[in-house]
Parts: sequence; structure tokens; C-alpha cells
Amino acid sequence: MRLLAPADVLGAGSNPDDHRARFKTADLRVPIAKDMTAEDSTLKNYLDNCRLEHWVEEAKKWAKEKLKQEKKNQEQDEEEAIQQVPATTESGTSESQTHRRGSGVCLLRHNTTLWDVVSYLP
Repeated sequence: MRLLAPADVLGAGSNPDDHRARFKTADLRVPIAKDMTAEDSTLKNYLDNCRLEHWVEEAKKWAKEKLKQEKKNQEQDEEEAIQQVPATTESGTSESQTHRRGSGVCLLRHNTTLWDVVSYLP
């Protein structure tokens, strides 16, 4: 799946045949195609007068930055939680406890909280 530019969707669905797979009869397809033509007119106005392409690109940049920041924050949170897990189980760790602790860290990487990991440990 990819995000299409606003100009790339002009004309989409404006032909009654575009809706043949969803709507078997023309009495349904024709009004939908007319509505899509009206939508095209509005979209064209936004493209020509409101710099829609520019704002779509700005929104995509903002979303990518937000995603990077969220990922960075999540990685920092995970790193802090991983550092805290061994401190909670430091005393008398047996081999089976070590294995469980490793599983707890693995669980942590799958978006669990520190409490979930500590609760899992003996």
C-alpha cells in the first residue's frame, strides 16, 4: 500500500464502469460516478488554489518525524527497563531464573511494561 498524491486520484471513480465490480446495476453506478466527478471539482480547486500538494508533503514529513521520535522514545524506555530488570533479580539468580529473566527482556521488547516483566520473574 502506498499513499497517492492528491493529483494522482483526480478522475478516480468518475466513470460508471469503475464501479462495476461493486454495483451490478447502472442505476447505482451512474449517481456514484456523478458524485465522484463533483468531488474531483472540489479536489481540483484545492490543488489549484490552496497548495494542497504542499500541505500533504508537509503532513507526511511531520508524520515521519513524529514516528521517528516515538520510536526513539520507545527504545529509550526499553533500554531503561532492561537495565532495571537485572537489578531486581540480582540476588541468588539460578540458571532457570536467568533463562526467565532473558525471556522477560524478550517480552519487554514486545511492548510490555517493566511491571509485566518483573511480575513474570520469580
